[in-house]
Amino acid sequence: MDPRLSRAYGALGGLALGDALGMPTQALSPAQIHSMYGRITGLVDADESQPYAPGMPAGSVTDDTQQALLIASLLVRGRGSSSGHAHLDASEFAH
Repeated sequence: MDPRLSRAYGALGGLALGDALGMPTQALSPAQIHSMYGRITGLVDADESQPYAPGMPAGSVTDDTQQALLIASLLVRGRGSSSGHAHLDASEFAH
């Protein structure tokens, strides 16, 4: 495998894992995190009171990962160009 491709996969995988780990706590204060979860040592479900991802299952990624993957896809299609040669279809934003 091309080392650049391997690094890109690693970066996107790391992004998704970090996003999934942080998903239950996004937008919460340290005190709220401690109150809801205590010490987090792995992937956990989001609490029903989580403001952006209520009840989301453990291991889920957020729109942060989805948007990063969309941008990566556009860069691949445009062969690394950001000059508008890659076309964005609005349906790609639909869930």
